Amino acid sequence: MTGVPGIPLARKLGIRPGCRTAFLGVPSEVLRELRPILEECTAAAEGRGSLDFAPICTTPRAELRKHVRRTARRPVIPG
Repeated sequence: MTGVPGIPLARKLGIRPGCRTAFLGVPSEVLRELRPILEECTAAAEGRGSLDFAPICTTPRAELRKHVRRTARRPVIPG
């Protein structure tokens, strides 16, 4: 992954141990890089509960709209 050298991607994104996460359309190479921190996080069930972190990666606008509608209804945990 490109970006600021020496700073882990999880830190750049603000993912912390214990986060509830949902990854929608995120490329497998990104998930591989995040694997160590994701082992300390909770994968949120599809459409269930609140989220701390939910990146959406998509190319078609219709697909983005679908993911945003579904994700936006979920409560956000402050902090």
